[in-house]
Amino acid sequence: MPKGQRKYKGTQKVDSIVIREKPDYLIVEYLDKKRGCICEIYNGPGDYVWEYASYVPSMNFYTLRVSKLLEIDKTVPANEKIEAVVPIEKFCKGEIKFQGIQKEEKSFKEQSSKKGKTLITGYVNRNNQENLGCLNKPGNHYNQMLYAMRCNNCGFEYEANGCDVAIRKCPSCSR
Repeated sequence: MPKGQRKYKGTQKVDSIVIREKPDYLIVEYLDKKRGCICEIYNGPGDYVWEYASYVPSMNFYTLRVSKLLEIDKTVPANEKIEAVVPIEKFCKGEIKFQGIQKEEKSFKEQSSKKGKTLITGYVNRNNQENLGCLNKPGNHYNQMLYAMRCNNCGFEYEANGCDVAIRKCPSCSR
């Protein structure tokens, strides 16, 4: 797609999207394959989100966290959004709404039993360390992002690579 065009991204994941260049405009939608429903994650100028894009040199693309897109989308003025011909519901993390159907986010036990759920904000590992969310900064392990962590024993907050969230112990109290 030549520069100066609008970009449309559809995703079936709820963690991040991939883009190759800075878009003038960006619309991101989430597709729930089970229900066949679509909801909007972000609709607005590319300038607002580009500063939060993380470059992946090995693949020559940029990633944008869905959680950050949702946060930024709330600040985009209505006159800077592309008006939908057919109204699409907004994506709500934690409680997914699709055309009147509501699905509660799974309980902690169900979350922790599936691969990749340790990176969900609010996850607490076996050492009582809570994941506070992605910082959108590259970690010191290959292809890893840094996550904010908090020790629920002493309250100390620190950063950890995504691959370490499940096994991390507090650097302050070593619990």
